[in-house]
Amino acid sequence: MLIHYDCDQFFKEPGYNTKLYSLKNAEYKFRLTGIPFDKSFKLIKLKPYYSVAELKPLVKKEYKINPKLGIQFLFKGEVLLNNSILSDIGIRPLDDILTIMAVLTGG
Repeated sequence: MLIHYDCDQFFKEPGYNTKLYSLKNAEYKFRLTGIPFDKSFKLIKLKPYYSVAELKPLVKKEYKINPKLGIQFLFKGEVLLNNSILSDIGIRPLDDILTIMAVLTGG
């Protein structure tokens, strides 16, 4: 038995069931800190069930960030953990902005 979910309704309803993920790509807004304002915002198409760890290489490639730099994602003032899933966090495509902070690690 196939069940069809209306993806627009799926993301608009508060408290939607995060176990049911849309397979459609959605555009998410990103903002990279430390670069000119007009170049800092980008829309990137992603699947809502991607984890933060899966996003990092995609975002680095899109922004052309040096692979030696680490990046952290911030949402509503909190650093997102690598195992966090986009739809579980409650990020709304095209409405919310994920801030990217590049960090140099090492000693």
